[in-house]
Amino acid sequence: MAGGFIRTLATGILTDKIGKKPVILGCLLGGAISFVIQWIAGALLESYLLFLVGQFLNGLFSGTRVAIPLYLQDIYEGAEYMKIAPLQMMIQLLGGAGGVAVTAIVSAITKGRVWPSAIVGAVLTMICFLSILLYVPTAPGDTAKGIKKGPKEETEEIFTPKLVKVILRIIIIGSFLDTFGDTGNRFARSTIMTNRFTQDPENARNPNLQFVFLLSNLAAVMIGVQLVSQTWKKLGLPLWACIGNLVSSVTQFVLIFVVGPPGSGAMWWFFSIWFCSQCFGFTSSMATRLMIPMITPAETRGQWTSYFAAGASLSGLVAPLMLAGIYDKFGPTSGNFVGPEVCLTMCGSISFVAFLIFTPLFGLWPKDVLGKVVPTNVEDLEYYDKMHWREFEKLDHEIKLYVHEMCVKAGRVWSKQTHWGDYKDDVADMEGLRKRSLKQFFDTRKLLTGVLTNRKKLMESQERDQKMMRDKDGNLDRYALFDDIDGEAREMGLWIRDYFQDAGYTAWPFMPHLFKMMIVNAFPPMEELDGKMFDHSHSVVDYEKFILKWLTTLEKHSGQKQQEERWSTLSRLGDLARFM
Repeated sequence: MAGGFIRTLATGILTDKIGKKPVILGCLLGGAISFVIQWIAGALLESYLLFLVGQFLNGLFSGTRVAIPLYLQDIYEGAEYMKIAPLQMMIQLLGGAGGVAVTAIVSAITKGRVWPSAIVGAVLTMICFLSILLYVPTAPGDTAKGIKKGPKEETEEIFTPKLVKVILRIIIIGSFLDTFGDTGNRFARSTIMTNRFTQDPENARNPNLQFVFLLSNLAAVMIGVQLVSQTWKKLGLPLWACIGNLVSSVTQFVLIFVVGPPGSGAMWWFFSIWFCSQCFGFTSSMATRLMIPMITPAETRGQWTSYFAAGASLSGLVAPLMLAGIYDKFGPTSGNFVGPEVCLTMCGSISFVAFLIFTPLFGLWPKDVLGKVVPTNVEDLEYYDKMHWREFEKLDHEIKLYVHEMCVKAGRVWSKQTHWGDYKDDVADMEGLRKRSLKQFFDTRKLLTGVLTNRKKLMESQERDQKMMRDKDGNLDRYALFDDIDGEAREMGLWIRDYFQDAGYTAWPFMPHLFKMMIVNAFPPMEELDGKMFDHSHSVVDYEKFILKWLTTLEKHSGQKQQEERWSTLSRLGDLARFM
């Protein structure tokens, strides 16, 4: 386990520095050597200490389960990787089951000797090593970037957006607790069920029954894979991260009431509830594994994958030790056999905390990580060119954004400029303006979240803004697109004055200092107040800070953010109920 923890922490980071293929080859070669050491320790020297060294090396060089997915993510981007990820996970699980089968077959052939299976493992591992060395090309991402060590601080080439870091930290912390809950679920089946529901625990450990349990575990994994892979586009991965932990929490609390005295006949009730927990428990594990590559920049994907895997590995190391200690402390010899109940209560509580930690992802997770949805009711550009600006302003925000994108592709920066106009033209439609603006708040927030969680989009947005802020001579001019910006400023001032007077704020000319501060409080500065306009040609890090502050101001003025999020969550739960 110690070797496995070091492996998970180092493997991904090494793939960023020296490439995926060298790490895969190194892991396979080290794994083969560890098998040989274990064979020497058991078959020749009968040294338990040397056997432990072999076990440590085996865990240390088992990094292919981290490096191979990273290699595949270099080849298959976005939706393409999502198609093969479930298959890759299933093959990985079947490989583990295949290792058990090989050991059993070799043991049967050699009349009970297990050490020859280590040599078989070494041979199979070397076959994989040679196959990858000779036939598998270098990962495309490694070839492109040339594997060079960057500076200590982040640069634009290895820049990870701050919002992405927030999401990744939530995933890593939640996954740590999620893995703890999953370990408790396995503990419930392997220890609690075996010792609590049979008069003869040894009978419960017979190979046939254990094989049934192994098959049921594989079946639960397959069900979990299908649930996520078939519904993630509609329901979203954050929902499955939450649902998996919530179901695990509820079922483990339910199991407390199913646990009977030793030898009671409720084992199959216990097993059925456990199976349900196992099915949904894997959905959260799979969802978190898929979220990491979907949102992490390719240059730092290995690093964040290592942090994620190391957290899960550490949880898998700590949880069994804690559960075993608690189970023994409150076991049959304690005079008050409540060990199962205490373990289930602790794991159920931890799974519920994981559920709570994952819930912020509903608002943070970008809705278009795999691409934008093109509106279906759009016309050609000529249609919008002829439209009056007030009619264009009333269109859905998605259509306006799409029209602007079509203009950019056609070599035009902007499609139709809207104006402040006259207040009296808006007053009759103030409720419609409020509804459209509220929807635009949420659409803009979704758009900015997508930009802030994708480094490429962030840099493209900065480049686009820079082009829009330059005049024909290339000089900085934020309002280069406007023919008469002074006229627009006058319209804005008159619109605000007329609104103040119509809304009852007629004291504006008598208390200018108060109204100035009201405006400043409503629109807090997004940069230092120095009398100069923000230059979007600053570094992408400064541009990101600027967008984050703009998003914060939007959130402040949306007013109904929490209500909208609640309805969004209820809608997702409704989708899940209809699917089930």
